[in-house]
Amino acid sequence: MQPPLGILMLFVDDLGYGDPGFTGNPSARTPSLDRLSAQGRRLTNWYSGYPVCSASRTALLTGRQPPRVGMVGVINSLTAAGLPLSEITVADELRSAGYATLALGKWHQGQLPQYLPMQRGFDEFLGLPFSVDDGVGYLSPCNGSSSSDAAAAAAASIERPRLKAGLGPLLPLPLLRQSRHDNTSIIVEQPTDLRLLTSRLLSRATDFIREHSGNKWFTYFAFGHVHTATPSISKDRQYSGCAFANTTAR
Repeated sequence: MQPPLGILMLFVDDLGYGDPGFTGNPSARTPSLDRLSAQGRRLTNWYSGYPVCSASRTALLTGRQPPRVGMVGVINSLTAAGLPLSEITVADELRSAGYATLALGKWHQGQLPQYLPMQRGFDEFLGLPFSVDDGVGYLSPCNGSSSSDAAAAAAASIERPRLKAGLGPLLPLPLLRQSRHDNTSIIVEQPTDLRLLTSRLLSRATDFIREHSGNKWFTYFAFGHVHTATPSISKDRQYSGCAFANTTAR
């Protein structure tokens, strides 16, 4: 059987089995996921590789059990380690087979340069190097007014002590863009506007797929949603884009 030209891998933190519409959720609308479910094959018996963020990503990207790799938990904002450089990722394999590779969203496999996506088989990356609850972002207003006040409030919250055990100090969330084509690694925004994050990622995913239409491509899309949002900015509630705010009973 010939391998597919295009591969899209979606990874979502903390999405419960009963949360999407296609598994019977009565109040959350997920029409795109429902359509994919109806048109494809659903695998209903499975285990996540690990119950926390970094290790579960390691399992997905390498196909190996995280303790065997040496990834046994969560990488915080100051961790110097990352996914061991001896490990081969699915992006490494696909890129060697001629696929254009793109990583989007939450990376969480190490934030030092040698551990970032461009060094782990991805041609491009746009997203956050560590978790959204291990730093400070901000929410731009939905009424069209200036976001400077929200950004200033986020900046004032930087590096205050954490109450949650195991995580590092709150740091300004960087939105990072990497490209192997021109060998660049650029911080686009810091702190990151969480209100616009998903729409930015979706825009790049759409453009990437169109750019490589008819050729082999792989997109790994690891959402910032629906993981815990930044408590100091969103009052410990999930953030959303303006088009979706207050549109469901949840």
